[in-house]
Amino acid sequence: MQRGKESYRTLCAECHGEQGNGDGSSASGLTPRPTNLTTLARRNNGRFPAARVKATIKGDEFHVGHDTPRMGIWGVYFSTVTRDGKEADERIDDLVKFIDSLQAR
Repeated sequence: MQRGKESYRTLCAECHGEQGNGDGSSASGLTPRPTNLTTLARRNNGRFPAARVKATIKGDEFHVGHDTPRMGIWGVYFSTVTRDGKEADERIDDLVKFIDSLQAR
């Protein structure tokens, strides 16, 4: 969980905010506004959409705002800073678990 939290703070918090509310320091200048990550489960009938979140992080699923040079595709980032694909997947999984922990339940 700690590695996911660190990745979140480094890669996501600037836009999505420290608590995941979509209110990061860069959020006001972005169109569309960053997603409130704390409501993903609520908007998915109470179930956290882990596979969809992972696909978004990896760049396998398109979401407006995740294709800009500012956002980048973090799957590519993880594949360049890790030793192998397995480690990149583990780091993405840790980030997904951390985002799951932000859910307002």
